[in-house]
Amino acid sequence: MKACEILKAELSKRNQFKNNFLTREIIEATGCTVKRALEIQDGLCNLLSFWSILFAKGFLLLSFKDFYIFLVKNNYASEDGWLKIDKPDLLHSMGINAQVISYKNFPEDRQPGECYQIAINGKNHFIASYVNDDLSISVYDTNNRGCPEDSKKALKKDKIDWVKFIG
Repeated sequence: MKACEILKAELSKRNQFKNNFLTREIIEATGCTVKRALEIQDGLCNLLSFWSILFAKGFLLLSFKDFYIFLVKNNYASEDGWLKIDKPDLLHSMGINAQVISYKNFPEDRQPGECYQIAINGKNHFIASYVNDDLSISVYDTNNRGCPEDSKKALKKDKIDWVKFIG
């Protein structure tokens, strides 16, 4: 399965603002109510997009639920999804041999199959993305921009803060 197919399969069932598979994962992980799970998942876009790229590229075999439990239990993230550790340090602590390279925007020398995490609108939302064979970029959003959707269409009203290659 290609990484783009995995991103679609995993993130399309985890919209942050609907009662869905993600809600059940949060309830199972925390023992909280549906109401509290919906509050928690509102802030999980950074963790979800980062996890999905690691999972899709084969760097991580943990389910999102188990990744979330690991992060909270080890104080790497708050229950509400705020990451407390830099991503390269987190990867190192987990024994994952992957790079995180930051850019202001998508690099011109990007290659098909690469995955990037995008921060937008003052780093208030994070999205996973994939470079297609024609070098266009599809986003896989846990909000309502599409999963997948062409990045130019999906992000036309948004300000990109940074783009991080993860691979």
